[in-house]
Amino acid sequence: MTARSCLPLLGVVWSALLLSACPPAECEGPDCDGDGVDDPDDCDDFDAALGARELDSDCDGVLAPGDCDDRDAKVIEERPDGLETQGIAFVSVCAGSFEMGCTSGQLAATATCPDDESPAHDVSFVRDLWVASTPITQGQWSTVMGTSPSAFSDCGEDCPVESMTWWEALAFANELSLLDGLQPCYRLDHCALDASDPAWCLPALPKRDDGDLWTCPGYRLLNEAEWEYAARAGSDLPFAGGAVADDVAWHAGNAAGQPQPVASQESNAWGLYDLSGNVWEWTWDRYGSDYYSFSSDSSPRGPGAGLGRTIRGGSFDSGEEQLRVAARAYFSPSTRSAQVGLRVARTIPLDCA
Repeated sequence: MTARSCLPLLGVVWSALLLSACPPAECEGPDCDGDGVDDPDDCDDFDAALGARELDSDCDGVLAPGDCDDRDAKVIEERPDGLETQGIAFVSVCAGSFEMGCTSGQLAATATCPDDESPAHDVSFVRDLWVASTPITQGQWSTVMGTSPSAFSDCGEDCPVESMTWWEALAFANELSLLDGLQPCYRLDHCALDASDPAWCLPALPKRDDGDLWTCPGYRLLNEAEWEYAARAGSDLPFAGGAVADDVAWHAGNAAGQPQPVASQESNAWGLYDLSGNVWEWTWDRYGSDYYSFSSDSSPRGPGAGLGRTIRGGSFDSGEEQLRVAARAYFSPSTRSAQVGLRVARTIPLDCA
């Protein structure tokens, strides 16, 4: 399992696009050769041409062949921790590859994996992410949305928000984008988002005209592969951050039947908390029990059909098997559960546009 180091350049005005000096391993459309044409064939293999392409990766307004040094040579200590907006801290998660599903580390925690975690398969990513360091809390949700849907409101502002539908999780991501002056990632048509009425919408679609959710400048949910990559953090440990559930997760054996304040257990190696336990987390993907048999090995985007939306990580009421980083479950998008919350992410922009 590998992850590249990257060096985002963080701006101080969040209403503008935040910048990155992390060119992708394969350019998928930016004008990498500086000819004024956004041509998907500009860079078939960026890494093979480092220093030869004219990409303003240092965002100084000058296209220079020397802009793009090999980002693998950049020391990770130079990389800022991430960004913070509306009280939400984000950690930089750089593109890399990993083995997804029923790996040997998962089998160390359970006698056999459920069928939907097989076959284990290699997955790689070309885009870097900012990932929220914790599940969204009740206080963060209230700051963005004005009210909180939480069934465990007495737990307090530092506890994870829960009891939102999948549609409302998307609405939160959109509102957070708008507060930062960014284009929202989702188009939600004919939604009922009032807490007294189970939310429903016509199928949620990417808001971008080109239909590419993964290059959207705003905030969004992780998909399943991104979630598991972030949870594993370069390891094959059974849980996100460790081999012992009690060290990293709030679960049925230690949470006293309710969620607990976020970041009160150990983080994983990338500084991400509560990916195992506390609350399940909505992801973008539809659920498919046989999805791993045909999933793409490069930036997979989930099944094209399916009514349920996948949740990951387990909750304060879960047994240890459900806390594993490979464990999968799903709910109808209109479900409200006091065991389900959300975490948001944002694709790190590829250029200075």
